[in-house]
Amino acid sequence: LGFFQQAVANDPDFALAYVGVADTYIIMEQYSDRPSPEVTDKAEVAIRRAIALNDGIAEAYASLGSIHRNRRDWDRSETAYLRSIELNPNYPTARHWYNIMLRYSGRTDEAYEQVLVAQRLDPLSMIIGVNVVDVLMIMGRDDEALETAERYMEIDPNFPQLLGILSRLYSERGRHQEAIATARRAVELSGGTAEQTSYLASAHAAAGQRAPAEEILRKLESRVMRGESDPYHLANVYLALDDRDKAIDALARSVESGSGTVIAMNADVRLSSLRSDPRFIAIAERLRLPTK
Repeated sequence: LGFFQQAVANDPDFALAYVGVADTYIIMEQYSDRPSPEVTDKAEVAIRRAIALNDGIAEAYASLGSIHRNRRDWDRSETAYLRSIELNPNYPTARHWYNIMLRYSGRTDEAYEQVLVAQRLDPLSMIIGVNVVDVLMIMGRDDEALETAERYMEIDPNFPQLLGILSRLYSERGRHQEAIATARRAVELSGGTAEQTSYLASAHAAAGQRAPAEEILRKLESRVMRGESDPYHLANVYLALDDRDKAIDALARSVESGSGTVIAMNADVRLSSLRSDPRFIAIAERLRLPTK
């Protein structure tokens, strides 16, 4: 962020530098636990400036699509992504981020098509690889998801987002010690983000190790109480510990916080057992997410 801000300071008419500022803010919620409303508003200021300087750059509209996505404005989000793709069909980030919007809004087959295009355009991108794994898991193709995750581990074995998902896949197969070790590594490499910490707690819970899972949960709860983390990440841990009521409550609290993460709830395979719960459905309807 500092480098992009320096670029803007050096050249106030450098549109792509404003896009860089916006993109950095957009991903901050996932990578550093910054609250979504705070960073999304800052991203919008930067991207509006970029578009005012040059309304013909694909990168700006991909960013705008993600801002609208975080605010749950699906129609405007899709319009912006399609504009980005129209301007540059070979911009992988537009395909990648459009896939996320499609996935969250229940259009899994379309999401898979887009993420495969992104992967073809940028085969070494670790986060695009993670998104391929995500979609495969939603589609119930877990063997392919594991194969894909392990293939990307050969590219970079130190990417926290991949390690977290790999931990989940190991747990599902009863490979509990591998799951715990992989999740612990994800926590270390991410600087202890709530997302990766939730994977570690869940790995302990899946292994029947309630004490360490509950200890991690208490620390996450304290962070949420201080406003340092999104309540969404508590939901997965509560559910891993078989507390459906608290999981639902955490999702509701995440909505109230203005979270940009909670819109992933329908596409989060860890929450799949809640999808028939009327309270979960009510939250999904509030977010304008599909409920079937």
